[in-house]
Amino acid sequence: MSGKNGVLVMINGKENRMPLSALVQMLQGMNSSNIEKIELITTPPASFSAEGDAGIINIVLIKNTGDGFNSNASLNVGYARKEKTGLNLNFNYRKNKLNWYGDYSFLRNHMLQDFDNYRRVVQDGTVVEVSSNSDRDAFQVNHNARLGLDVDLSDKTILGFLVSGFDQKWSMDAVNEVPTLENGEQATYLRVINDEVNQLQNIRGNFNVQHNFEKDEQISFNADYLVYDNNNPTNYLNQYFDVDNGNLLSEDRVRSGKITPLDISVGKLDYKKNLNEDIKMEAGLKASINRFDNEVSVSYLENGIWGFDPELTQTYDLEEDILAAYTSWTFQFSETTSLMAGLRYEQTRSLLNSLEKSGIVDRNYGELFPTVFFAHDINENNRIQFSYNRRISRPTFRDLAPFVIFLDPSTFYTGNSAIQPALTNSGKFDYRWKTILASIQYNNSQSFIARFQPVVDLEENRQLVTAANLDKVQSVVFSLSLPWEPFSWWNIQNSLTAMWTEVDSEYSGGQINEEQVSWSGNSAHNFTLPKDFSTEVSLNYRSANIWGISSFGEMWSLNFGIQKKFGNDWGNLRFSVRDIFNKSSSWRTEADQPDLGIFVRSTYQINWRTFDLTYSRSFGNNKVKGTRKRQTGSEADQRRAN
Repeated sequence: MSGKNGVLVMINGKENRMPLSALVQMLQGMNSSNIEKIELITTPPASFSAEGDAGIINIVLIKNTGDGFNSNASLNVGYARKEKTGLNLNFNYRKNKLNWYGDYSFLRNHMLQDFDNYRRVVQDGTVVEVSSNSDRDAFQVNHNARLGLDVDLSDKTILGFLVSGFDQKWSMDAVNEVPTLENGEQATYLRVINDEVNQLQNIRGNFNVQHNFEKDEQISFNADYLVYDNNNPTNYLNQYFDVDNGNLLSEDRVRSGKITPLDISVGKLDYKKNLNEDIKMEAGLKASINRFDNEVSVSYLENGIWGFDPELTQTYDLEEDILAAYTSWTFQFSETTSLMAGLRYEQTRSLLNSLEKSGIVDRNYGELFPTVFFAHDINENNRIQFSYNRRISRPTFRDLAPFVIFLDPSTFYTGNSAIQPALTNSGKFDYRWKTILASIQYNNSQSFIARFQPVVDLEENRQLVTAANLDKVQSVVFSLSLPWEPFSWWNIQNSLTAMWTEVDSEYSGGQINEEQVSWSGNSAHNFTLPKDFSTEVSLNYRSANIWGISSFGEMWSLNFGIQKKFGNDWGNLRFSVRDIFNKSSSWRTEADQPDLGIFVRSTYQINWRTFDLTYSRSFGNNKVKGTRKRQTGSEADQRRAN
């Protein structure tokens, strides 16, 4: 959103925290007739955590009235070179002062993936080229569930309880072919056979109370406790072959592991009051207490005995506390002019230790995060808006909890406990004429966190892929939204984004300065057809763009979908084809930094053309009053855990 990653997705003001794949699956199974509107919050107010710099998408579901029971169910089957299935269930039951609600989703996805990594270095005048091709056969199984209860203690007080959890299990078998060339001649040939399991589990409990003193005054309290567990064992068999005759010369066995339990405790207090018809104020406090242990290990089998690699084996523990306070004011100067101004303060203490060293990370810092939003309606058809905010992007717990995943013995993915938080200042101007919206935004980030960056040790010919800080990244983003309805049965949504990006940073002992102009566009065409049929055709395009010290290749996709609604509440059936020409499922990056001795080219084929068939249906009383719109206190903390 606005040319930035890390968007937070909320439903009715609450974040359903789950892995990205489970979130996408849940949204795909959601019945569009249950959605009232989708809010794009590019400048979150001070009442939201300052974490993240890309804004919020809030999906507001239709609120029905009355007592009774209703539910929605959807079943999905798909194919993308391998099969996948999904299930979504949700319900809402309201009787007098009690409101029960819940949902469950399941996903089983069988995937074939191809990873390619090419590295070229010069060692003592010899050009050494290492290519790794990984053929990956993976299964992913997700379970996600939520159960909540709201109790109307009185006309003014609501008590709420929420329990949720998910289980994501990724299992994979891979064969990696690794030839090495020296001055164009093949020098070695290695095959790596590995199997991996990566299981992430979470359970969360939330208690909340909301009290309305008067019509225009409210106080609410949220308490969250979350437990995460991540277990990631991997086994490797390295086979070395004679390059002349292909005979097996030797083999060795390696295994790696990562066990990371994580506890998050959050308390949040919010107060709102309308001082008069034109002035509204909000204030609040929040405390987040995060604790994790991380055991990462790499071991080798020698003479029948497993021995640990001391350089890559360690136990870490993190203590992080974040205390926050905010105030926000909204002024309605007239029917056409309004101003919202807020200020948030966050004090952060982070301490990361290992068994061998204390204070690997020892930070204690406070930051102010102002937010300003001004809007003025020139007339019925013209509106201008200006906004400014300051945000922080803290390292994810995965960044801070080091891990090791080998692509081959000299190429691996790892964390970076030295990563620093990034601070971003953003200013944005919007102009709307009727339904056409034009925006220009400037972003300036210090210590920008760029993930999946290559670091090459020229002497050892070793490549790490890790998160890295870039001193300064700035961008100017222009976006244009052009909806059009040529006929009552044909609706078109067009959007265009152009972005200038500059990276200026010290990196791996050298200096980089890169700038690039990139653009992206989307055109979605919805057709209403006879007999309750509808169809959609969409085209998406994104040009090459800067990705840290690398460039990210262009991507585009053509997508098609058709839907049939059945009468008498018999639901609807949807069929879709995503990425018809297989042009958006492959991520291609290239880092060409001659001054740093880095040339790395990577291709990640993570998905393929996908066929989906989904049936969804609503049951029960559609006039049941929906669950209330509220936030829990742990959205930002949960996002850092995944």
